[in-house]
Amino acid sequence: MSDRRNIFWKMKVFLSSTKEDLTDFREAVFEALSAKHEVTRMEDFPSSGLPPLDFCLTLVDEAELIVLLVGYRYGTRAREVGLSYTEAEYERAHEQQKPVLAYVRVNFEREIERQDQSSEDRGSLRAFREQVENEQTVRRPYFSSPDELARHVASDVASWESTGTVRPAFGSNSGLIRNQGRYRREATRRSALRVLPFPVALVNLATMELDQFPDERGGRLVRKVMEIDAGLAEKDIQASIFNNVTVLTSNDESILDQRLRLIKNLSAVIVCFAKTSHDLDRLQSFADVEEKVVAWHPVDTRIPGGIKPLYAQTYTPDDLRQCLLRAEAERHVFDLANQRLMQELSSD
Repeated sequence: MSDRRNIFWKMKVFLSSTKEDLTDFREAVFEALSAKHEVTRMEDFPSSGLPPLDFCLTLVDEAELIVLLVGYRYGTRAREVGLSYTEAEYERAHEQQKPVLAYVRVNFEREIERQDQSSEDRGSLRAFREQVENEQTVRRPYFSSPDELARHVASDVASWESTGTVRPAFGSNSGLIRNQGRYRREATRRSALRVLPFPVALVNLATMELDQFPDERGGRLVRKVMEIDAGLAEKDIQASIFNNVTVLTSNDESILDQRLRLIKNLSAVIVCFAKTSHDLDRLQSFADVEEKVVAWHPVDTRIPGGIKPLYAQTYTPDDLRQCLLRAEAERHVFDLANQRLMQELSSD
């Protein structure tokens, strides 16, 4: 890396954070870095023909280093993906294997409760902060003043510039399911499933209210649901993602209510995925068909009282990152399909 570190070269640094609660901190970091580096921040965005999210993610793609500040607010959600712009930028950095220097503001738990934001945003912010802490070595102590933060960022950026490494960088992900042989079944069973269909609904509880399912920019859980959908199709299981169920826009029912009615009536099993405790509250929508529901949720969350799914399983951040969640979900649904198939065949 040293061969290009000269007076004519400026490293491209992308500054990612919410703005409203971190204005002074962002300015201090910008001033500390801009003399030596090309710092991109939302305050200086030019006019662009691209949608706001696409433009932000393009800038992440162009950056060589991401500086992430986690404050007390979750921030505005990008309509296309259901994530805040800051979390969407972090997810893009993860996808592109970009190095990230992450910093969390002091008194996090106490102060987020004082912010004027919804309980859903608080839950999403807690989950996002936990995800960052699990994947990055966040500088301690947490930052408390703009000057202190600026000094730490400048020092860490200089260290990264000289070594080309970050504490730690994102681990590589091969995208392969472990022990794939465990999840393969005989061709005869797959053929039979074409004759005796087993319709499956895949529900990302965090995105239920969106008119359309987010694309791959919507975060890791969104991508896993898409991968599970594709994996079940390969096993000849008919799966539909909740937000992609076609409904009548002229109907008096809301789009959400129409989709709920359809999948409850037509699905053999409803597979739900949660990222936060707030997401799990949406399981109440399926209380009247709980015998069809299977659910995956983070290890630090609990299924709310009043609903008893057919099956529930927790997952860890590593399970999500290393494809174990995908593998287990596909295996379980395939096993349920096989059980139904055997019941149908034995009753003839």
